[in-house]
Amino acid sequence: MSFLPARVEAAIGTSLSIPLQVRGGVTLGSGEKSLEAFSDCRKMSLTISSSEPSIFKKISIDTETDPSSLPENACLSISALAVLPGHTKLTVQYSHSNFLLESSIIIASYPPLTPVDPPDIAVLSLGSSYDFVFEGGPAPWVLDKSKYYQRLTAAEPEWVGLYGRGNGGVGAGQHVWRVVCRELGEQSLTLEVGNAPTLKNAHPASETAVVRVSCGLPISMTMTPVVDLSEECPLLQSTNQNARFPVKAGQALELEVKVFDEENRVFRNFSSLKWTWGSSDPILLRPPAQGAGLVHRRGQGDLLLVQLSQQSGSVVMTASSESYKPHYLAAEKIQKEAGFFPGVNHTLSLLLRHPPILTPSHFLLYNHHDNHITINITNGSGYFQVEPVSVASQKVVATALYTEKLHQVTLSPLLDGEVTVRCRDLCLASADEVVATVIVAGIHSLSVQTNATSG
Repeated sequence: MSFLPARVEAAIGTSLSIPLQVRGGVTLGSGEKSLEAFSDCRKMSLTISSSEPSIFKKISIDTETDPSSLPENACLSISALAVLPGHTKLTVQYSHSNFLLESSIIIASYPPLTPVDPPDIAVLSLGSSYDFVFEGGPAPWVLDKSKYYQRLTAAEPEWVGLYGRGNGGVGAGQHVWRVVCRELGEQSLTLEVGNAPTLKNAHPASETAVVRVSCGLPISMTMTPVVDLSEECPLLQSTNQNARFPVKAGQALELEVKVFDEENRVFRNFSSLKWTWGSSDPILLRPPAQGAGLVHRRGQGDLLLVQLSQQSGSVVMTASSESYKPHYLAAEKIQKEAGFFPGVNHTLSLLLRHPPILTPSHFLLYNHHDNHITINITNGSGYFQVEPVSVASQKVVATALYTEKLHQVTLSPLLDGEVTVRCRDLCLASADEVVATVIVAGIHSLSVQTNATSG
């Protein structure tokens, strides 16, 4: 009994069909004995076992397949469904009395080969690079890992540089290739992963995955403060590109910088671009030093850190790029004229503000229908949510009228009690809620004190 050469690697979710040969002794007419292969042995009472039962499921004799369609000298096939990555030793036994036949084979399962990052395309500036990450595909053959290979090929090899990085430190079963843009253009990249034939794996599996890379020209850019704004901030729905963006004064502000190509696709790496930064008021916003680098974030926009003054005020920051960094082009032997592009620029208007303040923050209000108090909101972004809350009472202690243009809250008393005015800035990130407390009281007693004088 023996397994015949066949494919012994399967992608998860697919099945293997492994042909088995069984030979029996026959006596020829000359009286000589010979071992001849059975033509159909599907009715044999076989025991099938696996050293790692979790790797393959539904391991059984394939009774549906006619042995005549199997490889020569095979009398049945064993089917096995791959469910988890790994390898296992598959053993088939036939026993009768003290007679035992046995054969074993190593089979393996692997996840399908897929591109992870990017899943489809990466747009890069000339001279910049990106680590393309794939995962899955056949693993190195457990009995001979020396035959394992992974090859990345480009449709236009002259346009890019390809550098294999193994798993790049990102994890087992992953394949990382660094791609560098040398010429402008878009093309496909094909990764093939597999094992070359060996004695125990004569028909190895191989998998391919295709992604695209675009070595493109920057056409536009954005520069956005990295702040956690309330979804209720009206500025998030604004289409006014010149609107001033309120930010908290005195902080080190992170700006997210993104660059786009002519199809409005985001560049995954544009580190080869040379940048110039400017500020309309260097006292309010100190621009980065010329040539200061952006902090690259994989799969996101790059970050730029700027320092804001403690003073309030308006300031405009500018960013522009009109050329490449020479050493990036030199490293890949890129001709200077190949790197021409019309340039990109962006302006960002910032409004440096301190958190809002309520004045007065504490007040005693006489309970009379003609009485009222006005609470002023100063500082902040100008976009507020104001809410009066009666303390320790289910009844409304005072009515509140918020005048948005004046940033004022007017309270008119209804009942004795305490009311809290809560103000939340909708568009100034990291600003805490501010509170003003008003006590409404009537006159319950009156005492008059006089200084007695002797006459």
